[in-house]
Amino acid sequence: MTSKKKITWLQVFFILITSSIIVITTTLVRNLGNENIITWFNFEISLYSIIVTFLFLYSASYHYLKGEWNLFALLKWKNYILFFTAIILQFIISAWLLNIPLLSTWKLLTSPTAYYFEATWAQKTLFIIGMTLLTAIAEEAIFRGIIFNKLLEKFNLFISMCLSAALFSILHLPITFTDAFIAFLLGILATSLYRFTRSLSIPIIFHSIWNLFIIFYSNYL
Repeated sequence: MTSKKKITWLQVFFILITSSIIVITTTLVRNLGNENIITWFNFEISLYSIIVTFLFLYSASYHYLKGEWNLFALLKWKNYILFFTAIILQFIISAWLLNIPLLSTWKLLTSPTAYYFEATWAQKTLFIIGMTLLTAIAEEAIFRGIIFNKLLEKFNLFISMCLSAALFSILHLPITFTDAFIAFLLGILATSLYRFTRSLSIPIIFHSIWNLFIIFYSNYL
């Protein structure tokens, strides 16, 4: 996880502010009501495509993240043990906090009803890619690849994990304390995966799978 180039806190803040401006601008365009531009199925893919593009075009983030992806981590079977452990912990703790029985979870996942029941396969595909892979790439790069590593320069491992996970939770604008803790837990587990595997690729998959679960659990599709 060593970086070839340093990044300053000013550059980190610039990344956060720019990403926030992208979120606000994209949301405003969607809320204008012109569904020919951005609607429910292409909002996330549009938003996070822009953020990911920015991260790669901005020299500071590009060089700081260079070497952090390490796709060879996907070939190590031990990393998948860590991955499945993280997924199980996230699911069990979230279900316990929300007081959701396993049976009702299965019923919700297999329910024929959905908010966007009549969506086409193309719309569903765009929605899923945006909500899972692109969201995970952007957020893991920012919160684990940049912020967590930057915090490690000043704080110990535990504090750095907690601070980066707390910021991740806060910026998701949770409605309840439970929602905030679930997002915090996701941040802690994703950071742990990143630390153990020395790659962003495993936490990206973990984050993507969890978001995919949320899509079907919430009956979006």
